[in-house]
Parts: sequence; C-alpha cells; structure tokens
Amino acid sequence: MSLLSLFTIPLACASFTLFHTVKWMLHRLRRARDRQQDALDWHTISEVLDQPLTLPYIMVTGPRWNPHALISRVGPFQVENSLGIKVDTAHRAAQMWTLIINRASDLRPIAVIDSSNVARDEVWYEQSLPPGRYLVVSRYYEWTATPRLPQIAIDNKRRVPERSVPPNENDYLSGLRDKDGIFYAWLHYYMLQMLRLRQCLPASFVRREYLPIGNPETAFSYGDLRRGQCLAITSSRGVPEGHRLYLTIYNRSSFPVSWAEVRSLPYRTLPVETNGSYLCRLHTTHSRQTPPVWPGYLSVTSEDGARQPLPCTGTNI
Repeated sequence: MSLLSLFTIPLACASFTLFHTVKWMLHRLRRARDRQQDALDWHTISEVLDQPLTLPYIMVTGPRWNPHALISRVGPFQVENSLGIKVDTAHRAAQMWTLIINRASDLRPIAVIDSSNVARDEVWYEQSLPPGRYLVVSRYYEWTATPRLPQIAIDNKRRVPERSVPPNENDYLSGLRDKDGIFYAWLHYYMLQMLRLRQCLPASFVRREYLPIGNPETAFSYGDLRRGQCLAITSSRGVPEGHRLYLTIYNRSSFPVSWAEVRSLPYRTLPVETNGSYLCRLHTTHSRQTPPVWPGYLSVTSEDGARQPLPCTGTNI
C-alpha cells in the first residue's frame, strides 16, 4: 500500500482537481448560456453530441453512460407551480421508463416519476414544484418500435410538444467503444484509483464521485476491473424477481466498451482487454423500493481470467 500510494495517490489528487475544475467551468458556461432562454423541445443524446463541448460536459456530469436506456432531455425552463406530464405516451413507448425532474442550477433530482408507480391507465400526471428552473431527463428501457416522448404542460400555460424518436437512437454508442485519449484518461484516472482504494474511503464519497447523477430508482454495484480479469455475477436465488439486471463495462476513460442485460445466473464475462470499471444496474419493474438496495445474496466479483471458475456466458460486444 505504501509503494502504491507513493506514486498513485498524488497523481489521483491531480486528476481529481482537473476533473472538478473542468466540471465547474463547463457547468458555469452552460448556466450562462441557458440563463435567459427556455428550451421547450426534447433532444436525444445523439442529437446534441456534435455541439461544442457537449461530450466533455457529459463526461464530467454523467460520465457512466447508460447504454441500456434511450435517454432524452428537455430544458431548462422556468416553472412557477407544476408540471403536467402525459404519461400514457411513455407507457405506450416503453416497458419501463423513468422521468427525473432536476434543478437546473446543480442538476439535483427534485422529483422522480416512474412507470412502476404510475397506473397504466393514467393519462396525465401532475408534479408540484417550487418556483425555479428545471430540466427533465427521460430514460426508456425496452422501448417499442415507435417510441415517443411525452407532452409536458408547464403551469398549464406553455407546452413541450410530444415527439417521436428513431428506435435505433442508441446506434451512436458504437462510435464510443473505441474512444479514449490522454485528456479523458487523465480526467478519469482518479476514478479507477478511488475504486481500487474504496475500502479506505467513505462509501458515500465513492458513490457520489462514480455516480454523480445515478438514476434514483436503480440499485448499483460497481468496481474496478483490470486487464485480463473477468466479472462473475452469482446468486443463490437468480436475478431478483421483478427486476432487470444490466451490466456495463467501461474503459479507463469511462466510455462504455461492452454492455448486456444479464438474464440468468451465474454469469461470467470474457476477460476484458483494458483497465477500466464495471457498473451493474438493478432496475425494478414493479412498485419501487425506497431507497433501492442491492441485495446481499447477489454477488459481483472480479476474477483472474485464466481461472475460468464459471462457464463463460457473456461476450465482449
């Protein structure tokens, strides 16, 4: 530990400083740009990636990409009293969905509307809010061939129009698999060292750094993964009933390199080709658990790829 600390901890501290400096600068640039205007149209990730500084902004505000969901956002916009959301559109568009209302100033989640606690026959859902500027992020899981984003009524005065989304929206992720580079690797260097030393750090700090805007309706398991290692997921009860289990593996720069839904256990990936991290998402399909808790009987461990203690059921996508 002392030899490791001699070299890695100062470098990790420098990376931590760089990450939060870039985050501070980009967040304030974005706030300055959006301060005097309301954005009242839905946009998907693929539609904004080509805009200047969008990718660096994502990599410091929501760096653990969720390739399992179709993600869209609208805002920021001013709200005085409430938002009305046409939830029947979301019900028709996806088997599972989540709408998170975030405070625009710091991206803090203020309210969560989830398919598991909204009746399937409900048309509109109204959410009361204190006056302020907000943005809404939608996540669709297991979406249909014709997904549509819902109409939103702002204070019963202004409207965010409903819109369609191509079902192959997430094809943009293929362009991120091989993405790396010195800037992003250095930006996220401290993340990997933090995960390797997580037993010496407060759990709340590790979670806040690794999952800055994690879905409040999802339980997580995560850790570092070194080149040549495999990830093994085992359980005495299988995948928890009423849940979906998703696995994503990231490279050293926090770009997703492989992802899959884990449908049966035990599950074992192929050896990874680069240092990075893994993130397991356990998402409920029924009434939500507050807060969501990772079950103790569901074990996620990294292992030497040469040992092959379990049959290989995963693939490098």
